[in-house]
Amino acid sequence: MKQVTQKKPAKKLKPMDAASAATHMENLIAANEATAQDGRLEVATSIAMTSDMVTVDASTEPFTTTPANLFTLTFDDNQVGISTADLMRTFLANLKTLLPQIASNLDQIPENPGITIQSVVRFVRLALLQG
Repeated sequence: MKQVTQKKPAKKLKPMDAASAATHMENLIAANEATAQDGRLEVATSIAMTSDMVTVDASTEPFTTTPANLFTLTFDDNQVGISTADLMRTFLANLKTLLPQIASNLDQIPENPGITIQSVVRFVRLALLQG
């Protein structure tokens, strides 16, 4: 039988002055930003899985890519090398394995390598936000 675990309710916060409250909120935001998934890493990784011209170093914070300006390029850029609809389909299939929760959304992305990588990142982020 599967055991159900319930989320513990948050502790009631003690009253705090405005400066302490602002610091507390910044800490909450920083903690959530560190774990939030915006899709950038997954898109970059999927590109690297599809093209031997792109690498991703996820051991750095934030992660880095080669080329460094990856997100400003189009998929068919000479530095990226995803120049055909077939390669775009491979990229999208890889992305679906990394982000299965939005796979149906990813079906809406055109298989045209002339689109900018940043536009795909923005679409992925919005799809992830919508859950």
